[in-house]
Amino acid sequence: KPVMPERLYALLAQWLAQGDAGAPASEPPPAATMSASRANAPGNNPELIDLSILSAHVGGDLQKVRRYGEMFVEGLPEALAELQTALSEGSLSTLADLGHRLKSSARMVGAMGMAALCESLEQCRQGGTLDEAQRIVEQLPALMSQISADMAEALHSTNP
Repeated sequence: KPVMPERLYALLAQWLAQGDAGAPASEPPPAATMSASRANAPGNNPELIDLSILSAHVGGDLQKVRRYGEMFVEGLPEALAELQTALSEGSLSTLADLGHRLKSSARMVGAMGMAALCESLEQCRQGGTLDEAQRIVEQLPALMSQISADMAEALHSTNP
């Protein structure tokens, strides 16, 4: 989780080829990603959001990219509120749980910088402190705001 279809197909083809040495391994289907010409366009900044990752998860369907991207962005304020509540309650366990959940969502849409922060928050469960968790959470509002702006610009600049 998250599953990258092109990697799954390649791995399955490799395993199947090993099981039947006489049969040639089939080529994995081409990854359906956003146009390479958009490499420097909004939505392709790995520190913020790389929509080619989300695109690969949804088979290149731009309507799904839009829908899931918008759902992710719409959920950010609630996620931040949950993090703030857990901080105010001093619940390191809840913060780590939220970090885990947000990490998965962030990776799915290609928000790798946010995913890395959330993973750090999740790891606070193993010997971390509330102060460490607070420093991590304090970085998220600005990052979430940048992600939202970049995602909005990218989603509205693509044609379905």
